[in-house]
Amino acid sequence: MAMESQSKPKRDIIRLHLAFITSSFWVDADATTREEIFHDIFFPFLLYSKSRQKRASIVWEIINQTLLADATSSLLEWLAGCTDIVAKATSGSGDVDPVEILNGINFDLAEKIAGKQTLHQYFISFIEF
Repeated sequence: MAMESQSKPKRDIIRLHLAFITSSFWVDADATTREEIFHDIFFPFLLYSKSRQKRASIVWEIINQTLLADATSSLLEWLAGCTDIVAKATSGSGDVDPVEILNGINFDLAEKIAGKQTLHQYFISFIEF
C-alpha cells in the first residue's frame, strides 16, 4: 500500500510538469526548441513497460491533448495515428496478458514512427553525409 501511495504523487508531479511545459513554455517556443523539448523530455517516455505504463499513458494523453492539437506542429507528421494505437490497445480485452498488450503497443508504435522517420527533417540531418 505504501508503494502505491508514493507512486501516485510522483505521477501527479510528472503530469503537472509536462502540462506546464506544454501549456506555457511550448506555446512561445520556436520550432527548434520544440523539437528539442519533445526529443529530450517526451520521447524517452513513449514506450510502455510494466513499471512505466502509467507514466507512458500520461505522456500520450498530454501529447494527444496538447501537442497534437496544434495543427502547425511538426510532430503531426510522424506521430499522427500513434495516439489511436495507444487508445485502441489500452481499451482492449482483459483476457490478454498485460505484458503482451504492452509489447504489442510498443511494436505498433515503433513501426508507425519508424515508417515516418525517414522523411522527418530531424532525422535526415543525422544520415546526411
